[in-house]
Amino acid sequence: MLFRRLPSLWIAALLGVSAVAAALAQPALSNGEPLRVGAADGRGALAVGLSSRPVGVARVSGATEPDLFVIAGRFSHPAGLFLLPWRSESADGTPVFGAPRKIPTEQAKELPTAAVTMLELDSTLYLLVAGAHEVQVQRFAPKEHRFVAHSRIRLAGLPRAPSSLLALPNADGSVDLLMAISDGAPYRPKSPDWRDPAYVPFDGSGRWTGGYPYLAFYAVRCARGLAEGATENFRRISASEREILLRGGALTRLPAAKDEPAGFVAGTWFGDLLFYRNEAADGLRFSPRRWLRDDNGEVLRHPTCGGDLVAYPRADGRGFGLIVGGEGALYFYRSTGLRDTGGAPTFRPPVPLLQENAELYAGSLPVPNLVDWDRDGLTDLVVGNSEGRLLLFRNEGTPRAPAFAAPVALRANGGEIHVQPGARGSIQGPAEARWGYLSPTAVDWNGDGAPEMVASSATARHVLWSRQRDTVHLRAEQSLLLDGLELRGTWRCRPGAGLLDGRMAYIALDDDDCLHLYWRMDDRHLADGGRLLLEDGRAISANFLSAGGTGRTKILLTDWDGDGVKDLLLGTPRHGSVPEPKRGLPQALGLPGAAVLFLRNVGNEQEPKFARPAVLTHDGQPLYFGQHECAPSVGVLAGEPCLIVGREDGRLIYFSRSRLGLFTPERD
Repeated sequence: MLFRRLPSLWIAALLGVSAVAAALAQPALSNGEPLRVGAADGRGALAVGLSSRPVGVARVSGATEPDLFVIAGRFSHPAGLFLLPWRSESADGTPVFGAPRKIPTEQAKELPTAAVTMLELDSTLYLLVAGAHEVQVQRFAPKEHRFVAHSRIRLAGLPRAPSSLLALPNADGSVDLLMAISDGAPYRPKSPDWRDPAYVPFDGSGRWTGGYPYLAFYAVRCARGLAEGATENFRRISASEREILLRGGALTRLPAAKDEPAGFVAGTWFGDLLFYRNEAADGLRFSPRRWLRDDNGEVLRHPTCGGDLVAYPRADGRGFGLIVGGEGALYFYRSTGLRDTGGAPTFRPPVPLLQENAELYAGSLPVPNLVDWDRDGLTDLVVGNSEGRLLLFRNEGTPRAPAFAAPVALRANGGEIHVQPGARGSIQGPAEARWGYLSPTAVDWNGDGAPEMVASSATARHVLWSRQRDTVHLRAEQSLLLDGLELRGTWRCRPGAGLLDGRMAYIALDDDDCLHLYWRMDDRHLADGGRLLLEDGRAISANFLSAGGTGRTKILLTDWDGDGVKDLLLGTPRHGSVPEPKRGLPQALGLPGAAVLFLRNVGNEQEPKFARPAVLTHDGQPLYFGQHECAPSVGVLAGEPCLIVGREDGRLIYFSRSRLGLFTPERD
């Protein structure tokens, strides 16, 4: 069967060559390790952690083009500063980097969330880390391949800690520090706490009960450069006090001709890219903001939220580009060399930045499904992620040696599937407007022999995408209905679906955060099957936190122990607490991390009942997967039963079934 592969940010641009023409390698499966890119050239999307914050470029490795420094943000594996050496570029000019190498720094714990920048002066590379009261300056020591303490610069007059930092040298030896600083308006409601059961994110009119902080740009001068000292002349340089909504404001200076005014680009939390020109003959004063556009005049919007960025100059003067990160992969915007009608530079639409010999990257908080999606006899991967996208990684290897190609963004009703809750759709408020948390389950929902997709997301709605005939893509989304109303429950839940005693079952978390069984009546309509129960008759709840701490569980209906009766595997967040809030797993073990739990069906498929959960182990050691929820999928790869777990940093971790066991904690 022949399927047409449609263009998207994640397809041919990812490889720089036609996906049809590219031969595929067959990387070995390594137990407990991420799956790797199956393309012959080994290139794949570049991400160093849960979030990837580019903070500087410099020639450190001796390559002909600049190397890249990126911070892996909070909850990354591990967090910290990484150097990515330049290796080559793809056919379309996208830079290709080598494997990330962690670079030791002073105050390393502060890096993931601090305002950070780099500056090269007199052939020495400096790292600057800003807090509310001082900037810590560190110098790169090439022989030790690390940053060491250099000086501290006191910050005078700052009302709050900056959210971004850029350093600009002056001819007189001084250095200007440019910062984005919030107006101090609180984002979250003052009370109750956002994990309190009484927390109300929106009032009766649908208005957010918290605040909308804005950032403006300020500058201070370090008269003695980066030597020990203090700043002076703290001043606002942006045209207004409301430049950027909520957070972000990372700045980069664009390369410019000798007599051309300096231009700057700022990233925003929601993905806008803003252009500023320096209008001051001596000093700094930003022009009113303009939105960056492509060469067709369309406003550019970054694919993910975060908006950290650096300009990437070319050594031979052929132009430059922008490298932009955030939560998700790093992207490259290549300059067109042209300007729009307002004088702002234009850029080509973003493509993923590339890494050689890469691990397969599926977007942050991936929810994988092992399924023969294209019906060619090979097990593929279909993955939802926090961006709200649904990606197909086709297996173009062999039954004994799987090789997963670059992802295709699945489409429904003519457009890419991209779930976005919007300003009022997330219970944690408008800051999460662009986090879809798409949590899909592939299942033959209508019994026609081809898998469809059921899912929930940040919106807590439950939906079906049925299949288009003879294509990998899907029909328009349909809401699943119970008693005439859209089925709802707690958010970010991945439903469990499959046959129980010959009937199609649908398992989700209900409004009380308990496992609940429904039965398919037709494609859209469900009948209530009641709550799933422990063998002692009690309901099975998922978390000990309330409000935004509820939900998140990834449910898988599968015969895990091979006794012919379907059980449950549950992927939990770190704060998960199954089957009860006070003594459930994994939180009763001391919050060790997100876990995959096994709940054995000790009843039957007509009347399922479940034993208390056990934690999956690998080679005898309990498996934990960081802070956010993890997501399990089972199938067969290389002829062997296996488990794939989606980890929060976008990696898909492979485990041979033969090396997995169970850890059952003793009860009090």
